[in-house]
Amino acid sequence: VDEARAIAGELGDEDLATDAAARGALVAANLGEYATAVAELERCLARARERGNVFRVEQFLRDLGGVLLAMGDYSRAREALTELSEAADRLLAKSDRELRELARRLARLEPLPPEPA
Repeated sequence: VDEARAIAGELGDEDLATDAAARGALVAANLGEYATAVAELERCLARARERGNVFRVEQFLRDLGGVLLAMGDYSRAREALTELSEAADRLLAKSDRELRELARRLARLEPLPPEPA
């Protein structure tokens, strides 16, 4: 994890640095350092929100909810996991709309002529 953070710093890659920090938070949680893990995951979540990265927001909400459950903070875990569920529903609804639009556009295309034998 430390090496990934160092590489991200050298490259100036903030997304990679955030991912490395999230991995470090999960290591901390596995070692029982829940407060450290929660604080780091909250920072990662904030960065993902700032960047508008809905996939990372969902990932960090899931991870945060799991760590909060492990530490027994059930009300905050419920908040994180409820937000995760709502975000996933929005993403699925958007994907469904986009797939329907793609199907409509494909239906308007003329079929390709058969290839000569």
